[in-house]
Amino acid sequence: MDGTSARAGCVAIPTENTHGYEVIVDGAIQACAQTLADYLATY
Repeated sequence: MDGTSARAGCVAIPTENTHGYEVIVDGAIQACAQTLADYLATY
């Protein structure tokens, strides 16, 4: 064994108001996309 392990992550935005308080902050979709792009460019 070399000490590595699989890891998972979730990058998402709320898309359905199920509890009455899920809101999308202005610019959240762009920030989510930029975060994912930065991550993919790094790895």
